[in-house]
Amino acid sequence: MTSNDIASHFLSFYLTGLSAQANHVWRGMWLALTKAIWMHRNKVIFEGGQVDKVEIFLQAQLQAWSWVRFEGIRFQKTFAEWCMHLVDCLREVK
Repeated sequence: MTSNDIASHFLSFYLTGLSAQANHVWRGMWLALTKAIWMHRNKVIFEGGQVDKVEIFLQAQLQAWSWVRFEGIRFQKTFAEWCMHLVDCLREVK
């Protein structure tokens, strides 16, 4: 995969019907998932870890929620709400 492919994939990560700010957060989910996959890959390769899809997804969710909560985006949902009702949470991003 070339850098153009990666950029194209990132830019196509868009949900219609959401505000520009909500789509900014949605793209942050893409970044968080990419980071979680990379970090988990390193754990498996370099530390002898086991592949765990649930751990990857939970780490991505936590990373994205933390970023939204602490980067000044007006957002008041708990981590549990974020995990259970992501699209509803995104609709509330201002």
